Amino acid sequence: MPASSDITVIYTGEDGTSTSTTVEQSGNMVTVETSSSGVPNFVVDFTEVFARGIPQTNLSTYFTTSTASNGNYYTELTFTGAELKTSDGASFTKVVAPFKVATTTTPVVYFDDTITVSEAEGWNQVELRLSKPATESFTLLYKFEGGNAVRDEDYWWWSNEDGYRSVTFVKGQSSAVVNVDIRNDSSTEGQETFNINFQIDSGSAGKVILPVSQAVVTIEDDESSSAFDYTSMIDKIMTKISSTLSAELKVLTDANSASLSGTSTSFTDILLSNSDISDISTYLTGEVSEDVTVYDPITTNLVNLIDTYIGLCERSKWNKGFIKIKWP
Repeated sequence: MPASSDITVIYTGEDGTSTSTTVEQSGNMVTVETSSSGVPNFVVDFTEVFARGIPQTNLSTYFTTSTASNGNYYTELTFTGAELKTSDGASFTKVVAPFKVATTTTPVVYFDDTITVSEAEGWNQVELRLSKPATESFTLLYKFEGGNAVRDEDYWWWSNEDGYRSVTFVKGQSSAVVNVDIRNDSSTEGQETFNINFQIDSGSAGKVILPVSQAVVTIEDDESSSAFDYTSMIDKIMTKISSTLSAELKVLTDANSASLSGTSTSFTDILLSNSDISDISTYLTGEVSEDVTVYDPITTNLVNLIDTYIGLCERSKWNKGFIKIKWP
């Protein structure tokens, strides 16, 4: 759409009364953006449409409590004379977006009500977002509880004497975070969950709206059956090394020599002079296999020990700057 094109915004109330205004398009309300795969996407920025259109329209003549109510609404943008198609080839001339008329201008708290934390990663955050910057200071309380995860065994928790932690927004602030700290234990438990329950502090009643009061945290276990199998890994490595090592040893015994009864003889012939050895390749393969049997469990335990040490080091890092977990 050319940047010089104008857009007419028409407002229709619940009683059917309509009013309209025309605003400049100026290239930022309706755009065509090309995706990474080269597909053009038709984009309508309704936030920009509202920001430009609503201030220029006097809605007080019909948009009152008698002709409108709080709740869910939608806005639609119609393109007269345009030939537009979806990626499936379906034609359309309008786009629709929902919006909500709030009962008050009091800030509303939003957050994702589901969060996943990897046990190996050890932490994540829940972001608390306000619908508008705080108009005055207020405090939210929260606690970790419920679910099948166990406090101080699967996740870390400390609180005040009332069992809560708090987040305080000051005037002008629009977001905050809640840290979620997980203990990386060595037990195979599968996925576990617990809840973060929020509530408005008694001294902040009426200063903020909390439409949803709970987020569910899922802990992804890193010792489950899908975890990495070091024993299997070492077995595969040793099997691969065995065949390669046997072949390389055969090359060395053929290429190198020593004196046998005063005559220069290859190591292969020296070994074959032993009546117990009839085939050099079979002999070398058997010798390597015996060594693998001895060193396979040693290597496996060493790798597991290294993995355990790394896990302990990860868990002993400063936990989001609040507390240091010390391990023996």
